[in-house]
Amino acid sequence: MRTPIAACLLSLAAVATAGPAHAPAGPGASYGHGKVSQWVQRFAATHPTQMVDVIIRFNGRPGASERLFLRGLGARERHVYRSSRWIAVRLPARAL
Repeated sequence: MRTPIAACLLSLAAVATAGPAHAPAGPGASYGHGKVSQWVQRFAATHPTQMVDVIIRFNGRPGASERLFLRGLGARERHVYRSSRWIAVRLPARAL
């Protein structure tokens, strides 16, 4: 059985509100922790309370338990894509 974080955070694209619009590509941009770039990992480590916007893809359409899990991480829903498996949220960088 997968943990809730492994089950719902299959694909994660993060945009730090205080940084560039995307993580840099190139030699230092490998994905060592799921789908989170090294740049985002460093940002989260140095700015744990900074709120970041992320788009999360779930295995299936997210339900009440997935939304409750995200709220437990301190996330606020920004947009729910009703016909898909994606939710846009703002959450503290430490939750990445």
